[in-house]
Amino acid sequence: MAQGPQFNNLGPRIALAAGFQTRGLDGTFGPGLYYGTTFPKSGTAGSTVKNGTGAYPGSFYCDTTNDVWFVNEGTAVSPYWTPVSFSQNGLLGYHTDFTSGAGPEQTGVVTLGYAIANTTAGGQVLTNGFRVNGQGIEQTDSGLTIANTATDGGGPVASLIATDEDAHLTQLSVGNGTTATWQPDQHGTMVIDCKLTNSSARTLRNIFVGWHGDGTGALDPIMTYATTVITSVGTDIAGLAYSAELTDADSIFNVNFDAAGGATLTTTAVDTGVDMAAAGTYQRFRVEVDSTGVVRTFIDKALVGTSAAAAADVDEEFIPSVIIESTSAATKTILLRHMSVWGKKVL
Repeated sequence: MAQGPQFNNLGPRIALAAGFQTRGLDGTFGPGLYYGTTFPKSGTAGSTVKNGTGAYPGSFYCDTTNDVWFVNEGTAVSPYWTPVSFSQNGLLGYHTDFTSGAGPEQTGVVTLGYAIANTTAGGQVLTNGFRVNGQGIEQTDSGLTIANTATDGGGPVASLIATDEDAHLTQLSVGNGTTATWQPDQHGTMVIDCKLTNSSARTLRNIFVGWHGDGTGALDPIMTYATTVITSVGTDIAGLAYSAELTDADSIFNVNFDAAGGATLTTTAVDTGVDMAAAGTYQRFRVEVDSTGVVRTFIDKALVGTSAAAAADVDEEFIPSVIIESTSAATKTILLRHMSVWGKKVL
């Protein structure tokens, strides 16, 4: 009797068991399937990399502990792992590309946005889990707006605006903005990823993308900048920073503070080697913190910083954050194309 088709209930894992690998039309190897028991790490020493090379672009990786799938947006030499979906059961994930609520003529706010006429510094929790807060939104000239008028094909643009007062900032984060809930030994590898540019010349402003432990609604600056020194005001800071107040007012810097306010970094020791782009040129920022406290930073998918182990306290709580701070009596704006935050969900 002829044998009929055989089926299984392994789903995508049957491909993993088979060692699935693709080939292009020219016969060269292409994307493959990989798995491990933890969330993948990006970069030149990231997950799948051995002897200088790893998963091909477009490859998939499955964390078999939480059954979460990732795709490699980077290269075989330096993988750049991103969830294939932010609604997977084992993933604590948030993502917006600002398409929700942005109509053709709309510059106001529906699903993701915070009207610039609102003056509550404590901010607002938005319907998809994002939050806008900080002292930089306490005036009617500041907040977050969304416009779907760009003609470059990149979709809607969100404007994150800090008010026209020195040392006032506006923060876009997830959660309630007042309670730090992300913890490396629970959620690592935990990641924040965004695409941003300045709306005008990169002067009289400070910018931060990363993680910090200051859960205050009316958030004050978490760092200060002067000549060649970056000083922590807040605690548990890990990320990428730019400041027009520094002598080197071009570069983006790695910042990592595992101490209370008053700790310092010298800019020459933490320079990423990458400049903040001119207004209108978008750059992609990513900050990963793994379960051992190693912090990895990326600009335009290229690894620009790797810390020592335990550089971030694995048992401390963090908030994922994008910050624009004015250092003058003028509003300051950064433009965002997307923001994503994810980590391992405790099941």
